[in-house]
Amino acid sequence: MDGTQGKVHGRKGERGPQLTGPRAAGQHARVLILGHSFIFWARKWAQNANPGPQLGLGHWATVEWLGRRGMRRAQFLPMLCEFLEGNPVPDVLLLHFGGNDLADQSGISLSRQIAQDLEVVLFWCPGLVVIWSDITQWRVWRGVVKQNKVDRARRGVNVAVARFIAMKGGGCIPHDDIVFSLPQLFRGDGVHLSPLGMRYFF
Repeated sequence: MDGTQGKVHGRKGERGPQLTGPRAAGQHARVLILGHSFIFWARKWAQNANPGPQLGLGHWATVEWLGRRGMRRAQFLPMLCEFLEGNPVPDVLLLHFGGNDLADQSGISLSRQIAQDLEVVLFWCPGLVVIWSDITQWRVWRGVVKQNKVDRARRGVNVAVARFIAMKGGGCIPHDDIVFSLPQLFRGDGVHLSPLGMRYFF
């Protein structure tokens, strides 16, 4: 990768990671998939499934995975910053998180915080393409009495974040086929995806 290195800053008072310059023409793109336990387990599933952890993109991209079980939105920037301190800047950042926050946070608040975090990331990484992987339906929202209320908040977050990312030149993966009415797509906990659900996920 060509370019000079230098420190950049996000929100006032925050120090960003060491970044490199634009990718040289003709080099493989770098894709980072970052998120909560769905990404943690998806990586393990992909290691034993076709087309593998490179997701069939090996001819033009290198795919890296960063999944953390129980991840909350507040961990997003620290996780990414830690990754960038030891790795080249990705060209594409695919994100899947937020579900673990919906039990105790409103959808409006969560979507605003995600948008603020993404502003920081795009400042750290000029030219980065961000793809939002929608928060999927869950059969069970743990610790929640009004399950339908949380699902409405989930839909609102997905719409708001996808709209924000579209304005920044990114995209969205909707996951419309993963629905709570199909228990075979989920593990027994009603949250995590079964092997069949993983095939729908990717």
